[in-house]
Amino acid sequence: RVDAVLKDGVLTVRLPKAESAKPRQIAVRAG
Repeated sequence: RVDAVLKDGVLTVRLPKAESAKPRQIAVRAG
């Protein structure tokens, strides 16, 4: 299961104990 939350232009992707235990934050700019 993968949880992805888009908030204030920041996409936070949470991965199960697969690659890393730290949540990843990806800055996304639309437009």
